[in-house]
Amino acid sequence: LPPGQLRGTIRSFGGKAVDATIAIEPGGQSVRASGGTFQLDTAPGTYEVTITAPGYETQTRRVSVEQNGVTVINVDLRRAR
Repeated sequence: LPPGQLRGTIRSFGGKAVDATIAIEPGGQSVRASGGTFQLDTAPGTYEVTITAPGYETQTRRVSVEQNGVTVINVDLRRAR
């Protein structure tokens, strides 16, 4: 199937861009959100997207990517305690 695309922005609750690692399962793909933005081409389907960044709490989201579609996720990360 033609790929879809997952893209988004990762920020702190204060609005500052956060460099983070975005991993999607199944498939084991990962990408780095440099400057707080990322994009990843992937097959259509439903994925668990895990966002991790040093000093911040990890967040996991379930997303669906459609054939030839673009799925956008914008994430605000909370500082780790």
